Amino acid sequence: DNDIEMKSHNDNDNNIQILDLNDLISNIQHFVFEKFGEMRISEMFDIILVYPQSIPSLLDLKECLNITSEWRQLQISMLSSFKKRLLHHGASSKDIITQYIATIGALKELDPTGITLEIIGEPMRIYLRERDDAIRCVVSHLIENDTALLKEFKQKQRLEWNHNDDDVKVDSDDDSDDDND
Repeated sequence: DNDIEMKSHNDNDNNIQILDLNDLISNIQHFVFEKFGEMRISEMFDIILVYPQSIPSLLDLKECLNITSEWRQLQISMLSSFKKRLLHHGASSKDIITQYIATIGALKELDPTGITLEIIGEPMRIYLRERDDAIRCVVSHLIENDTALLKEFKQKQRLEWNHNDDDVKVDSDDDSDDDND
């Protein structure tokens, strides 16, 4: 009942294949995810440019990659587009750093294991180390922009200060109890 007859394209061959309807649906779904994933992979440079507004696109791609396992194709495509569009002398260090920061956020969203980020990030880090103005640009970027990195740093600082304040309160309470004994 759920079987579909598929005749061979070769008229001389009278072989008949029987495909289960569920297998056919599964094959079609995989094909759709594969093609949609290929489209999103080809757009990754631009998707990263508008991160975090592109999170829905990243989640779509993540679903496709989890089904099709085309992670290597993503990595190859990204390395190629970054080399062609970003890692050259015509790009400013500021633009490279901005794209690198967005890449970190986007790839953390896409691949929480960090494997893709490590593969994609390494050429960017190497290239930035070769640029004379990279450190100045990073510091300038941190100072000028209220970046996620700066926010994370400030949040960690607040947590440490609050933790230290709690320790001081506990210590002073303990000292006052000792004085009363």
